[in-house]
Amino acid sequence: MTERQTLGRRSVLKLGGALFLTPAVSTVGGAESRHLDEKSMGLLTQIGRYESGVYNEDAAEIPTYDARTERAFVVDANETSVDVLDISDPSNPTLVDSIRITDVWQNPGPANSAAARDGVVAVAVAADPETEPGRIFFYDTKSLDLLNSVTVGFLPDMVTFTPDGESLLVACEGEPNDSYDIDPPGSVNIIDVSRGVQNVDVATAGFQKFNSEKEALRKKGVLIYGPNATVAQDLEPEYIAVSADSKTAYVILQENNAIAIVDIAQASVRDIVPLGIKNFSLPRNALDAIDDKRIDIKPQPLFGVYQPDSIDAYTVEGETYLVTANEGDPRGYSGFTEFGTLIEENGTFGVDTNDDGRIDVPIDESRFDRCTLSSLVGLRVSSIFGDVNDDGILEELYIYGGRSFAIWKPTDDGIDLVFESGDMIESTIADLISKGKLPKAAFNTGSDSIQLDEESPKAGPQPEGVAVGTVDGTDYAFMGLEEVGGVMVFDISTPQKPVFVQYVNNRIFDFTELGLTGPNPNLAEALESGELAAGAAGDLAPEGLTFVPAEDSPTDNSLLIVANELSGTTTIYEATKI
Repeated sequence: MTERQTLGRRSVLKLGGALFLTPAVSTVGGAESRHLDEKSMGLLTQIGRYESGVYNEDAAEIPTYDARTERAFVVDANETSVDVLDISDPSNPTLVDSIRITDVWQNPGPANSAAARDGVVAVAVAADPETEPGRIFFYDTKSLDLLNSVTVGFLPDMVTFTPDGESLLVACEGEPNDSYDIDPPGSVNIIDVSRGVQNVDVATAGFQKFNSEKEALRKKGVLIYGPNATVAQDLEPEYIAVSADSKTAYVILQENNAIAIVDIAQASVRDIVPLGIKNFSLPRNALDAIDDKRIDIKPQPLFGVYQPDSIDAYTVEGETYLVTANEGDPRGYSGFTEFGTLIEENGTFGVDTNDDGRIDVPIDESRFDRCTLSSLVGLRVSSIFGDVNDDGILEELYIYGGRSFAIWKPTDDGIDLVFESGDMIESTIADLISKGKLPKAAFNTGSDSIQLDEESPKAGPQPEGVAVGTVDGTDYAFMGLEEVGGVMVFDISTPQKPVFVQYVNNRIFDFTELGLTGPNPNLAEALESGELAAGAAGDLAPEGLTFVPAEDSPTDNSLLIVANELSGTTTIYEATKI
């Protein structure tokens, strides 16, 4: 999801000692190619696009597909509805109708996710307020009749069917309210749909049994730090992947930089596994962290918490592997904020947590080169991680997200990192620019702006959504980049050595081509005012991706469906090898 906004001052929470010294720093993996391979281009071809006509209202967030009716279902979070698209001809997706949750629930919160299978679509809807239990609504994909609804945990954020179709899993994030004085527990609901969705049983895999293990989990590297929060309250399930045998769920705990391993049959959390830390000072983990209107990817004295948003699973030679999009997601509430901006005040460097130009958290400058700190002014950094000796001063600087994707292998002891893409995403975009295949303004631009380097001090290209699919016997990871836009494709058939295949991005990065003139053209203002139609600049901010295998596709070729939340567009790509 997009980051929350800083709304007020807070006292500094000190987290130091073993938490930041024990997690293994990633040096794993090495891509077979970091640069564009011309011969491997051409897997994805855009064949269809649907425009809702709504800008910046979360009108297209999460897509899902039902093979029985050849329909795509696209979540509109703002309207608490689901657009139903006929894609029997994917080159001409057409709106059939919209499922409106307000017809059956008087005051719902946002719709957050949907999953379709065998003629049924399940929709996850938060309550209003979101600190109350949410609900799952089941609809017939053809008639769009409501079949059933059930109450689940707090803030259901993602739903998915198990591969065998016997269960529907729900990640209930359990976020606090803005003042952080109500913090419901996170959980994973397991809904047994084996007897039909009219006769379901709901079980809950909660985290209360880990409440007594708070310090042990923190020492392992699980980030548990919300004010006055128990383990169960602090853990926030975000996204779910399921093993091919439908026995095990791997649940992203994004804010906690961890994965929960869930036994589906027992409805029990088996383990909580930290994901570790990325060391950006290593050459292969270089990044552009500076907004200086130049492309300057280089190592920096920074660490990063992966905090993936989405996850998918696939199988190689009978072994399960997990793919994550390492977005990063700092907490920012009026009652608690964990990040700020690196600033210089009267010759001293520190972190400003409330945008008043004053240092709230000092930095131990003896650990850094002053010229480097000066160059990094403006960087978004953690204000609570990196206080190694618990003295109220940051000895290390942490940023959010890995600007990468990673492949993990579940083991008997937890989860091993087998590949981390390092600087591959940013370097690939830079390489495409150097070859004239992308304009320079595309590098680390914002999702609704055209400004070179704008996101370099924040999230970079921001990998967020991921879908894994097999095309003609080859496994691919499709990675949505929320800020710059587009989808990056990797061959992941060999998990230890993924290969870059293709980057597709239909954004228009030229103000003149968009008809915006004048000394300071502004894309966001033009879209907000209606000077430009919502989808006129191309797809902005891909949020959710779903892969349709060839056997389920109306074209008999695999499809990738991408929902873009800012432009309100849903784009369909055909995936064929050439």
